[in-house]
Amino acid sequence: LHRLPDPGDPRFITEYQKYLEDNPPTRHLPGSIAELCTLYRGSAEFGRLAPSTRRNRLHYLGLIEEKHGKKRYADLTRGKVKEIRDELQDTPGTADHMIMALSVLFSFAVDRELVKQNPCARIERLSTGEYEPWPPEVYEKAIALASPMLALAIDTHLYTGQRISDVCRMQWGHIKDNRIAVTQQKTGKEVWIPLHQDLIARLATVERKSVFLLYNRYGQPFTPDALRERLRLLMSKIGEDYNYHGLRKN
Repeated sequence: LHRLPDPGDPRFITEYQKYLEDNPPTRHLPGSIAELCTLYRGSAEFGRLAPSTRRNRLHYLGLIEEKHGKKRYADLTRGKVKEIRDELQDTPGTADHMIMALSVLFSFAVDRELVKQNPCARIERLSTGEYEPWPPEVYEKAIALASPMLALAIDTHLYTGQRISDVCRMQWGHIKDNRIAVTQQKTGKEVWIPLHQDLIARLATVERKSVFLLYNRYGQPFTPDALRERLRLLMSKIGEDYNYHGLRKN
Protein backbone atom coordinates (compact mmCIF):
# COMPACT_ATOMS: atom_id res chain seq x y z
CA LEU A 1 0.00 0.00 0.00
CA HIS A 2 1.11 3.55 -0.70
CA ARG A 3 0.21 6.24 1.82
CA LEU A 4 -1.08 9.32 0.01
CA PRO A 5 -0.77 12.87 1.37
CA ASP A 6 -3.73 14.38 3.16
CA PRO A 7 -6.49 15.27 0.66
CA GLY A 8 -5.99 18.93 1.52
CA ASP A 9 -2.30 18.75 0.56
CA PRO A 10 -1.51 20.27 -2.87
CA ARG A 11 0.51 17.15 -3.70
CA PHE A 12 -2.47 14.84 -3.23
CA ILE A 13 -3.89 14.99 -6.78
CA THR A 14 -0.47 14.57 -8.40
CA GLU A 15 0.51 11.55 -6.30
CA TYR A 16 -2.95 10.01 -6.63
CA GLN A 17 -2.82 10.21 -10.43
CA LYS A 18 0.70 8.77 -10.47
CA TYR A 19 -0.40 5.89 -8.25
CA LEU A 20 -3.28 5.04 -10.59
CA GLU A 21 -0.92 5.05 -13.57
CA ASP A 22 1.47 2.68 -11.81
CA ASN A 23 -1.30 0.43 -10.43
CA PRO A 24 -4.16 0.17 -12.92
CA PRO A 25 -7.29 -1.45 -11.43
CA THR A 26 -7.80 -5.09 -12.23
CA ARG A 27 -10.40 -5.61 -14.94
CA HIS A 28 -11.64 -9.05 -15.93
CA LEU A 29 -12.18 -9.88 -19.56
CA PRO A 30 -15.88 -9.71 -20.49
CA GLY A 31 -17.32 -13.20 -20.63
CA SER A 32 -14.40 -14.72 -18.72
CA ILE A 33 -14.65 -17.22 -15.88
CA ALA A 34 -12.98 -14.62 -13.63
CA GLU A 35 -15.79 -12.19 -14.42
CA LEU A 36 -18.37 -14.89 -13.60
CA CYS A 37 -16.62 -15.53 -10.25
CA THR A 38 -16.84 -11.81 -9.46
CA LEU A 39 -20.55 -11.73 -10.30
CA TYR A 40 -21.21 -14.76 -8.12
CA ARG A 41 -19.27 -13.38 -5.13
CA GLY A 42 -21.41 -10.25 -5.28
CA SER A 43 -24.70 -12.15 -5.50
CA ALA A 44 -27.39 -12.63 -2.88
CA GLU A 45 -26.96 -16.40 -3.26
CA PHE A 46 -23.35 -16.18 -2.10
CA GLY A 47 -24.23 -13.75 0.68
CA ARG A 48 -26.74 -16.19 2.17
CA LEU A 49 -24.17 -18.96 2.62
CA ALA A 50 -22.96 -19.92 6.08
CA PRO A 51 -19.58 -18.33 6.96
CA SER A 52 -17.73 -21.65 6.84
CA THR A 53 -19.24 -22.46 3.42
CA ARG A 54 -18.31 -19.01 2.12
CA ARG A 55 -14.69 -19.47 3.22
CA ASN A 56 -14.51 -22.85 1.53
CA ARG A 57 -16.17 -21.57 -1.63
CA LEU A 58 -13.85 -18.54 -1.81
CA HIS A 59 -10.81 -20.79 -1.57
CA TYR A 60 -11.82 -22.92 -4.56
CA LEU A 61 -13.10 -19.97 -6.57
CA GLY A 62 -9.64 -18.45 -6.08
CA LEU A 63 -8.03 -21.60 -7.49
CA ILE A 64 -10.43 -21.56 -10.43
CA GLU A 65 -9.62 -17.92 -11.21
CA GLU A 66 -5.89 -18.52 -10.90
CA LYS A 67 -5.84 -21.47 -13.31
CA HIS A 68 -8.78 -20.80 -15.62
CA GLY A 69 -9.91 -17.21 -15.03
CA LYS A 70 -9.06 -15.92 -18.52
CA LYS A 71 -11.07 -18.60 -20.32
CA ARG A 72 -14.54 -17.83 -21.68
CA TYR A 73 -17.19 -19.47 -19.51
CA ALA A 74 -19.43 -19.97 -22.56
CA ASP A 75 -16.74 -22.22 -24.07
CA LEU A 76 -16.49 -24.58 -21.08
CA THR A 77 -17.74 -28.01 -22.17
CA ARG A 78 -18.30 -31.20 -20.23
CA GLY A 79 -15.12 -32.62 -21.76
CA LYS A 80 -13.06 -29.62 -20.64
CA VAL A 81 -14.48 -29.90 -17.12
CA LYS A 82 -13.27 -33.50 -17.01
CA GLU A 83 -9.83 -32.31 -18.15
CA ILE A 84 -9.77 -29.84 -15.24
CA ARG A 85 -10.73 -32.65 -12.88
CA ASP A 86 -8.17 -35.08 -14.29
CA GLU A 87 -5.34 -32.53 -13.94
CA LEU A 88 -5.88 -32.85 -10.17
CA GLN A 89 -6.24 -36.62 -10.01
CA ASP A 90 -3.27 -36.90 -7.65
CA THR A 91 -5.33 -34.96 -5.10
CA PRO A 92 -8.84 -36.35 -5.63
CA GLY A 93 -10.39 -34.44 -2.74
CA THR A 94 -9.22 -31.12 -4.21
CA ALA A 95 -10.41 -32.20 -7.65
CA ASP A 96 -13.89 -32.97 -6.35
CA HIS A 97 -14.15 -29.68 -4.42
CA MET A 98 -12.96 -27.76 -7.48
CA ILE A 99 -15.64 -29.32 -9.69
CA MET A 100 -18.24 -28.76 -7.00
CA ALA A 101 -17.35 -25.04 -6.87
CA LEU A 102 -17.46 -24.86 -10.67
CA SER A 103 -20.85 -26.54 -10.67
CA VAL A 104 -22.24 -24.01 -8.21
CA LEU A 105 -20.79 -21.21 -10.32
CA PHE A 106 -22.46 -22.50 -13.49
CA SER A 107 -25.75 -23.16 -11.71
CA PHE A 108 -25.67 -19.47 -10.84
CA ALA A 109 -24.90 -18.64 -14.50
CA VAL A 110 -27.82 -20.79 -15.72
CA ASP A 111 -30.16 -19.12 -13.24
CA ARG A 112 -29.05 -15.68 -14.50
CA GLU A 113 -29.49 -16.85 -18.12
CA LEU A 114 -25.81 -16.30 -18.90
CA VAL A 115 -25.47 -19.88 -20.18
CA LYS A 116 -28.03 -22.50 -21.14
CA GLN A 117 -26.66 -25.51 -19.28
CA ASN A 118 -24.26 -26.53 -16.52
CA PRO A 119 -21.28 -28.43 -18.01
CA CYS A 120 -20.42 -29.80 -14.55
CA ALA A 121 -23.68 -31.69 -14.09
CA ARG A 122 -23.23 -35.37 -13.21
CA ILE A 123 -19.41 -35.28 -13.45
CA GLU A 124 -18.14 -38.33 -11.57
CA ARG A 125 -16.09 -37.81 -8.42
CA LEU A 126 -12.52 -39.06 -8.21
CA SER A 127 -12.29 -39.60 -4.46
CA THR A 128 -13.30 -43.01 -3.17
CA GLY A 129 -13.04 -43.14 0.60
CA GLU A 130 -13.51 -39.45 1.38
CA TYR A 131 -17.29 -39.51 1.79
CA GLU A 132 -17.87 -43.25 1.83
CA PRO A 133 -19.85 -44.79 4.72
CA TRP A 134 -17.72 -46.63 7.25
CA PRO A 135 -17.69 -50.44 6.93
CA PRO A 136 -18.54 -52.20 10.25
CA GLU A 137 -14.98 -53.48 10.68
CA VAL A 138 -13.54 -49.95 10.33
CA TYR A 139 -15.97 -48.65 12.95
CA GLU A 140 -15.08 -51.46 15.34
CA LYS A 141 -11.32 -50.91 14.92
CA ALA A 142 -11.69 -47.16 15.41
CA ILE A 143 -13.83 -47.46 18.54
CA ALA A 144 -11.44 -50.02 20.03
CA LEU A 145 -8.46 -47.66 19.72
CA ALA A 146 -10.18 -44.32 20.29
CA SER A 147 -10.02 -42.35 23.52
CA PRO A 148 -13.37 -41.98 25.34
CA MET A 149 -13.77 -38.45 23.94
CA LEU A 150 -12.94 -39.45 20.36
CA ALA A 151 -15.24 -42.48 20.62
CA LEU A 152 -18.00 -40.10 21.70
CA ALA A 153 -17.24 -37.85 18.72
CA ILE A 154 -17.55 -40.83 16.37
CA ASP A 155 -20.82 -42.03 17.88
CA THR A 156 -22.30 -38.54 18.02
CA HIS A 157 -21.73 -38.15 14.29
CA LEU A 158 -23.03 -41.66 13.61
CA TYR A 159 -26.21 -41.46 15.69
CA THR A 160 -27.24 -37.85 14.99
CA GLY A 161 -26.15 -37.56 11.35
CA GLN A 162 -25.18 -33.93 11.87
CA ARG A 163 -22.31 -31.93 10.36
CA ILE A 164 -19.11 -31.58 12.34
CA SER A 165 -19.73 -27.85 12.95
CA ASP A 166 -23.02 -28.72 14.68
CA VAL A 167 -21.59 -31.66 16.62
CA CYS A 168 -18.86 -29.44 18.07
CA ARG A 169 -21.50 -27.01 19.40
CA MET A 170 -23.72 -29.63 21.08
CA GLN A 171 -24.23 -29.04 24.82
CA TRP A 172 -25.57 -31.09 27.71
CA GLY A 173 -28.24 -28.44 28.18
CA HIS A 174 -29.57 -29.19 24.71
CA ILE A 175 -30.65 -32.67 25.84
CA LYS A 176 -34.20 -33.15 27.11
CA ASP A 177 -36.38 -36.26 27.31
CA ASN A 178 -33.72 -38.34 25.52
CA ARG A 179 -33.66 -35.94 22.60
CA ILE A 180 -31.09 -33.32 21.64
CA ALA A 181 -31.93 -29.96 20.08
CA VAL A 182 -29.66 -28.82 17.27
CA THR A 183 -29.82 -25.49 15.45
CA GLN A 184 -27.96 -26.29 12.26
CA GLN A 185 -25.27 -23.75 11.47
CA LYS A 186 -25.56 -24.21 7.71
CA THR A 187 -29.37 -24.09 7.39
CA GLY A 188 -30.40 -22.19 10.52
CA LYS A 189 -33.08 -24.82 11.17
CA GLU A 190 -33.74 -26.32 14.60
CA VAL A 191 -34.15 -30.09 14.72
CA TRP A 192 -34.86 -32.44 17.63
CA ILE A 193 -33.01 -35.73 17.33
CA PRO A 194 -33.90 -38.81 19.43
CA LEU A 195 -30.85 -40.16 21.24
CA HIS A 196 -30.03 -43.74 20.23
CA GLN A 197 -29.52 -46.08 23.16
CA ASP A 198 -25.90 -46.68 22.11
CA LEU A 199 -25.23 -42.94 22.10
CA ILE A 200 -26.79 -42.63 25.56
CA ALA A 201 -24.44 -45.38 26.75
CA ARG A 202 -21.45 -43.64 25.15
CA LEU A 203 -22.33 -40.33 26.82
CA ALA A 204 -22.19 -42.09 30.19
CA THR A 205 -18.50 -42.93 29.62
CA VAL A 206 -17.40 -39.27 29.53
CA GLU A 207 -17.08 -36.95 32.52
CA ARG A 208 -19.15 -33.77 32.40
CA LYS A 209 -16.33 -31.26 32.84
CA SER A 210 -17.80 -28.81 30.34
CA VAL A 211 -21.17 -27.60 29.13
CA PHE A 212 -20.19 -29.08 25.76
CA LEU A 213 -20.45 -32.78 24.93
CA LEU A 214 -17.05 -32.74 23.24
CA TYR A 215 -14.28 -30.77 24.93
CA ASN A 216 -10.50 -30.67 25.13
CA ARG A 217 -8.26 -30.92 28.18
CA TYR A 218 -9.02 -27.29 29.04
CA GLY A 219 -12.77 -27.81 29.00
CA GLN A 220 -13.14 -25.84 25.78
CA PRO A 221 -15.23 -27.18 22.89
CA PHE A 222 -13.31 -28.91 20.12
CA THR A 223 -12.97 -26.98 16.89
CA PRO A 224 -13.86 -28.94 13.74
CA ASP A 225 -10.22 -28.85 12.62
CA ALA A 226 -8.96 -30.23 15.93
CA LEU A 227 -11.54 -33.01 15.86
CA ARG A 228 -10.66 -33.90 12.27
CA GLU A 229 -6.98 -34.10 13.19
CA ARG A 230 -7.75 -36.51 16.06
CA LEU A 231 -9.60 -38.77 13.66
CA ARG A 232 -6.91 -38.52 11.00
CA LEU A 233 -4.29 -39.74 13.47
CA LEU A 234 -6.56 -42.59 14.54
CA MET A 235 -7.20 -43.61 10.92
CA SER A 236 -3.46 -43.65 10.22
CA LYS A 237 -3.01 -46.14 13.08
CA ILE A 238 -5.53 -48.57 11.64
CA GLY A 239 -4.48 -48.01 8.01
CA GLU A 240 -7.81 -46.59 6.79
CA ASP A 241 -8.97 -43.27 5.33
CA TYR A 242 -12.50 -42.43 6.45
CA ASN A 243 -13.83 -39.20 7.89
CA TYR A 244 -16.76 -37.85 9.91
CA HIS A 245 -18.74 -36.97 6.79
CA GLY A 246 -18.82 -40.66 5.91
CA LEU A 247 -20.65 -41.35 9.18
CA ARG A 248 -23.52 -39.21 7.90
CA LYS A 249 -23.81 -41.70 5.04
CA ASN A 250 -24.02 -44.55 7.58
